[in-house]
Amino acid sequence: KISFDFDSVAAINDGFESAMSKDEHAKSFFFAPFDASENRFKRNYIHQDYSAVNGWNNNFIEVFENSTFIAVYRFDKNVVSQSNSNYLRSKNGKAVMFKSSFLDLIKKRSTLLNTITLK
Repeated sequence: KISFDFDSVAAINDGFESAMSKDEHAKSFFFAPFDASENRFKRNYIHQDYSAVNGWNNNFIEVFENSTFIAVYRFDKNVVSQSNSNYLRSKNGKAVMFKSSFLDLIKKRSTLLNTITLK
């Protein structure tokens, strides 16, 4: 379980980049996961093929078979619209949630990519 609370999108992108830069293999997979403007929040997602990474267990299907990926994004403004219908909007309209099996993300059956427009 990983939880983040941050003041700016730039801060979280810098944190991801800093963490991934500590490993030579992970460094090559880095991309800025978030982008934001005044009324728009974008969750970037680039499907990665991790099979070339040394030491990657080819039995990852067994490892991640029962794993679930859940992402919740909370905002101080109301969500007006979003591009990915697999994200669910909260009752109060100030958060979205994405839930998927980890294998569906690995196998490209689902994507985190989403552009959220805020009021």
